[in-house]
Order: sequence, then structure tokens, then C-alpha cells
Amino acid sequence: MGLSADRDYAVSGRTEILRGVLTDAVIYYKGGMVAIVSGLIVKAANTAGHTPVGVLKAGTRGVAAAVGQQCEIERGKIWIPLATGAQTDVDDFVYATADDTIAKTATNANPCGRVVDYKLWGNSTTDKRLLVDFRQALPKTALA
Repeated sequence: MGLSADRDYAVSGRTEILRGVLTDAVIYYKGGMVAIVSGLIVKAANTAGHTPVGVLKAGTRGVAAAVGQQCEIERGKIWIPLATGAQTDVDDFVYATADDTIAKTATNANPCGRVVDYKLWGNSTTDKRLLVDFRQALPKTALA
């Protein structure tokens, strides 16, 4: 489905900033997970060859990216929502199946990272978050 508005996100510890060029004619939003494909930034998807590298620090605010538009990506430990998340997910790999969605399994996607922590967000009893370390992404073939 994908993001339809900017999404706030939180990080844990030190992160790094990557810079890249967005694929043109696509709408990107802050907090959306992205991958690098053929040197360009694309929205994360359950697609072979896509390994998400982090989340966008700022999107194009509802306007399709212009040719050559620069962006910044935050990479490191980032809290990502997962409705079925649990403490038992810690140390497992997760997959970005869309720019707004992680899953415990995926058909084509490479793992976007390893889960290093879990918690209920704020005072909620249903908003579950996994702390995903995007620096631990790897090709799916490495898990075989």
C-alpha cells in the first residue's frame, strides 16, 4: 500500500546519514523505507534485488520527485511499527515489503535488518514497535 503522508520515526543511538538521488516521478514521504537500486533511491518493496538501507529524513511532501532531486536517508537503529511484533522477534531478520511496512517473512525481499529490541509505544497497549538495525541488512541468499 505505502505511505500517503509523512510519518514520524524515532532512532536509537548513533545513526549515519546517506545522501542519494530519488527516482523521478515518484512521491516519497518522510519516514518511508527506501532502497538503493542502480544508484538511485527507490521505495522499499517486496522485490528481488532491493535491500532497504534506511528511512527518508525528508520526503517530497506529496509532490513527485523531480529529475535529480537529492535526499537524505537515516541509517541505523530505527523504531518501525509492526502490529504483530513481539519480544520473541528480537534477533530475527525482518523485511520491508513496502515503504511503510515490515514483515517477518517475504517472497522476494532481502532482509532490511535485524530486530534488536521491542516495546509498546508510549502509553499504548496495541502500538507495537521493533527496533530494526538497518546496518545488519543482507541478501536473502545469505540466510540459506
